[in-house]
Amino acid sequence: MALSLISRRSSYRNWISNTAQKKASAYGVEPWLMIKDGCGEEDGVDMFYSVAENQGLRVRGEDGAVVGSSHGWVALCKWQRVREGCFRMFLHNPLFRHCVNLPRVKTLSNPNPNPNPNPNPKIISSKHELYKPRKVILSNDQAGWNKSCRAIMSYGPQDRLAYCCPDFSKKWIHIGVNYKYDDFVYSSKREKLFCVTKFGMLESWDLEDRFSPKMNWNWKMTRMTDDEEEKKYLVFAELSNRLFLVRHNAIGFDVDEIIETEGELRRMDGTLDGMTFFIGSTGHGFVVEGMDHHQMKKMNLLPDSIYFTDTKELVNPDNKSEEEFDDLCFKFGIELDDVTTEKAILRKEKHLDEEKPSEDEEVIYKIEVPANRYDLLCLEGLAQALRIFEGLDPIPTYSLANISQESMLKMHVKSETSKIRPYVVCAVLRGVTFDEARYNSFIDLQDRLHQNICRRRTLVAIGTHDLDTIEGPFTYEALPPPEINFIPLKQTKNFRADELMQFYKSDMKLKKFLHIIENSPVFPVIYDRSRTVLSLPPIINGAHSAISLKTKNVFIECTATDLTKANIVLNTMVTMFSVYCERKFEVEPVEVIYDDGKSYISPDLSLYQMMVMVNLSYISSTIGVSLPAHEVARSLNKMQLHAKHSVLENNETGFTISVPPTRSDILHPIDVAEDFGISYGYNEIPKKKFPSVKPQILNQFTDLIKEEIAMAGYTEVLLFILCSYKENFTMLNRKDDKSTAVINGNPRTAEFEVSRTSLMNGILKSIGHNKDHPKPIKIFEVGDVVLLDETKDVGASNRRHLAAVYCGVASGFELIHGLVDRVMEVTGNPFVSPGDKTGYYILSSNEPEFLPGRQASIIYKGKQVGTFGIVHPQVLDNFGIPDPCSYMEVDIESFL
Repeated sequence: MALSLISRRSSYRNWISNTAQKKASAYGVEPWLMIKDGCGEEDGVDMFYSVAENQGLRVRGEDGAVVGSSHGWVALCKWQRVREGCFRMFLHNPLFRHCVNLPRVKTLSNPNPNPNPNPNPKIISSKHELYKPRKVILSNDQAGWNKSCRAIMSYGPQDRLAYCCPDFSKKWIHIGVNYKYDDFVYSSKREKLFCVTKFGMLESWDLEDRFSPKMNWNWKMTRMTDDEEEKKYLVFAELSNRLFLVRHNAIGFDVDEIIETEGELRRMDGTLDGMTFFIGSTGHGFVVEGMDHHQMKKMNLLPDSIYFTDTKELVNPDNKSEEEFDDLCFKFGIELDDVTTEKAILRKEKHLDEEKPSEDEEVIYKIEVPANRYDLLCLEGLAQALRIFEGLDPIPTYSLANISQESMLKMHVKSETSKIRPYVVCAVLRGVTFDEARYNSFIDLQDRLHQNICRRRTLVAIGTHDLDTIEGPFTYEALPPPEINFIPLKQTKNFRADELMQFYKSDMKLKKFLHIIENSPVFPVIYDRSRTVLSLPPIINGAHSAISLKTKNVFIECTATDLTKANIVLNTMVTMFSVYCERKFEVEPVEVIYDDGKSYISPDLSLYQMMVMVNLSYISSTIGVSLPAHEVARSLNKMQLHAKHSVLENNETGFTISVPPTRSDILHPIDVAEDFGISYGYNEIPKKKFPSVKPQILNQFTDLIKEEIAMAGYTEVLLFILCSYKENFTMLNRKDDKSTAVINGNPRTAEFEVSRTSLMNGILKSIGHNKDHPKPIKIFEVGDVVLLDETKDVGASNRRHLAAVYCGVASGFELIHGLVDRVMEVTGNPFVSPGDKTGYYILSSNEPEFLPGRQASIIYKGKQVGTFGIVHPQVLDNFGIPDPCSYMEVDIESFL
């Protein structure tokens, strides 16, 4: 039985046993248990304890009276004399350091108000005290407050109910009539308010029709005692969508499930397996497993607060079956690849028979995540994303520590670094608490980022250091290798940087990174104030600043050749592990200063606002689901995207998307639509039978041209659209004008550096590799070229071209000229006189890839659409072709 006593007089850290704390953290509950001080009214201290976070909060009278707690928020009420006099209401979340104002509660709604309000704002009259709120709850939609309900309160001498919502955030809206209410709870899933009255009535309200209970659903609750001392609690188990009535009297506790559809109570006389009670009382707190709820009858305490949580359905492999967790992963768009153990992995590698794992073996979940979701590369990010997706946690708000620029750590960048790794970004995690699992996850995330976005450290290299062992300001320099001396990580003697290159050539892990800098005349290096070496990026860190389990303050630096990638990597590191900081989700910034006077502060954790407004119609048509705007926004919130909808000038609904620093993969409205599809559930999208389709005009036209060229005796080839920079320009005697070709960033090989601007290099390369083939060689290709285009949102556009070549001793200008005429004839374009725009004609040209005097341009409707002629001997020699070639290329898309 997991029954744990929480004592007010003990330290917060010892309030709950390790076992119960671990279970509570796994369950994902985040209520603050109200634990009354029990020291008398004058002391005015309320205590709250978060079971999941193992943190406590003390609220004193001068901060305001505590009138409720819900989902990690504490509701405070403070008397304030504003004109007539009112109670100021606000919510405080100590974990996320948020404070949210609620509408004020005016006390003079009494029909016989006192014309002379109390002049002392700190003293509340007895009449005012009557109107003080008694209880405040929040909508149970943890991912974001429900559109129709933000908070509900009971107040006044008759416990009148009222609610407020985002649309009417400046006032409270009354509900129903004046009743005495024992308890009430709001369900975002059912969009209903459930109340239990002093008269033993259970009511269900739809806030849109707040003057009468929904469908007259109220009845005298069966098996209710007449004990006036009995206290009733309504508890909603959010994940399983079940509503419970908990009653406490002199005998103990009773639990009934409320079956709304059948209009009855079902006594939970047996087990409540899969449920957990969290109970706060005067001076104590309890955690009780549902299966042992009968033990609650032994507690002779009157609770001040009580919560449930579902333990079977939460994001925790220990509480989920393999099938359930696999289904959750599928819904989220990731894949549970395997469930295994270390011993099973070793046996599989040795081709041994499988054995049944023992109970004490640690189970390993192998999960495949998308390559562009860097936040899912560690357990912290994966668990956080799944919990937000399940509605268990809100989207974290990441912030920079509020420190002055003068006291901020500085990183000075020397100009010499531009020769090798010109960029660096930095950050500090203060008050980090590591244990073995967190430390290993911290190191593993660096390794995974190095292999992924960092491209084996060629683009970005991460260095982490114990800040307490070093002192700023820091300098990032590039020096000759013999001038760099330090003790590297896991070594005991001093090395020069050039000696390290030789030393690590036998190291299985580090030798694959040496090529990045070993041939450079200068090596990058980072020093602190006392010239202690922090790191030699991208190879190794210094031993002096090595982090350990005892490290409390971590300095992170990322050197890079790509500043955008460096910012993504740094943001991923700090957002994933700021959860373990003393001030949760807070990161200390560092100012980076260059020799040329340029400077910036990193990291940048602000929400990225998408420049393009995402229309509701675009999302609906892309995914095939039509939902109201607020439902789409709620679905996007589950994917950590902040979505606000508004009406555009054309009366269409649009979304402004704020992207958190964890979601660097959101680049285009199609990414937003994809996230909505995942959140909504691909299996839930209705299936449609699409009508019969026909080929696009361009593709149909392409096929017809292919048939004609083939009938002319040419053989089709299919070639790569990517090529090397040299093949696209130098080998064709062309120069790069910097305004035509799309240069690919970070190509894996030299063969894929550029998106081709012509089909010529691919066709000539094919002939060069087949020069021993019997002559003549007659081949053609119809394919796309890629050209820079500022009018497109991606900055480039595709054009469909036709190219053909005749290679052989008899190759001549007239042969390829005849093919051009045939193409123009079958496409319905007559040959006309120069200047006539009703057809095509040819003019002499001067292209460097053709032989002078043996080439021509094809002019169609006044525009050049192609060229043909005899290929220049130098070009043929560049591709290793010994025979003459005649070549033609034309933009066939111009004919449509």
